[in-house]
Amino acid sequence: MRTYKPKFKDKRGKWKEVGKWWIELRDHNEIVRRFAGFPDKAATEALGQQIQKLISYKVAGLSPDPQMTRWLEQIPSKFQKRFIEVGLLDASRAEASKPLSEHISDFVATIQSRSAEKHAKQTKSYLMKIIQGCGFNFWSEVRASDIENYLGKLREKGLSIKTANYYIGTFRRFSLWMVREKRATEVPSIHTKRAPKYNARAFEQDEFQKLLEAAKRGPTLYGLSGYQRYLLYVLAVESGLRRGELKAITPASFDFKNNTVFVKGQNTKNSDDATQTISVGTAKLFKEHIANKMPNVILFELGLHTADMIRADCKAGSIEVENNRGKLNFHSLRHTCGTFLADKGVHPKTIQTIMRHKDINLTMGLYTHTLKGQVATAINSLPNFTKHKATGTE
Repeated sequence: MRTYKPKFKDKRGKWKEVGKWWIELRDHNEIVRRFAGFPDKAATEALGQQIQKLISYKVAGLSPDPQMTRWLEQIPSKFQKRFIEVGLLDASRAEASKPLSEHISDFVATIQSRSAEKHAKQTKSYLMKIIQGCGFNFWSEVRASDIENYLGKLREKGLSIKTANYYIGTFRRFSLWMVREKRATEVPSIHTKRAPKYNARAFEQDEFQKLLEAAKRGPTLYGLSGYQRYLLYVLAVESGLRRGELKAITPASFDFKNNTVFVKGQNTKNSDDATQTISVGTAKLFKEHIANKMPNVILFELGLHTADMIRADCKAGSIEVENNRGKLNFHSLRHTCGTFLADKGVHPKTIQTIMRHKDINLTMGLYTHTLKGQVATAINSLPNFTKHKATGTE
């Protein structure tokens, strides 16, 4: 390898040197190659040494080591294009050197065609949160331990183990795509945490009444007044709407002529628009509540602490949160919807429609629970098998 400054004749016929230093060396095919360097000779010589290392990897049939990979990620794209042109670098390897944010955009673009828009948007959000939280700019900086530490800090702030594992699963799918596209060589081994298993249960009739009374007279919790929580719980049980769907409710969501509440598909789990019927009494309460509010103001600012919020109201109402029938959380309100409807003898297909389930087995198997006393009532409704006529053989 040699570094030099090419000379040229100016308009007066005098020889002059160009401003940049150049590199001349033989590539993996013993062909003499020349590369434009920098105005600084030392920087150009350092570039030449890196190119020689790249040639040695090519001759040996090896992939660049992590140090070389980081260098390839950070050099100007003009050098990458030149390396591809002379066969020192595969196009896929050059693609791998893009910033992580660009890889994520490419990944999300591939899943948008086969996934719901909401899923694609959430995937990008989770991935960007990880790389920004960990300070990753390029793939070579990704460390499984950094991701685990970052998610650990989020869990300390209230992130559930289940959600943290979803973050990990999303990053793992992205990593598998990176390897498949030859933008990376391995998938980081990020350890998930085992979430505690428990059975969700529905509120009993008397428990739900206690919850409503406790909420209505209770103080402001997690940004919602007691009366707001009262309205929220009533709407959740009547409509069967999920937490993420309730977050999107505004005054404009209500149609008081038909007593319905509407949620756009971009805010529902299955990305379909949802129009849920509510009772006349509940419609009247909400009509009064939103009378002086702007049409697009969010009615329920729900954060990550909805489980803590509803359990605080349970405690205030002397409601047992966990027993041998299961544990109460915010999603229990949706279970309560299905359970109360079944208790009133509503046809299973109608319950399935209200719950917006594609599979009726999910509706009846998971979201309808046996309330206290129902089993005893059912058994006592059977004929009295103990009454019989004497046979005379006793």
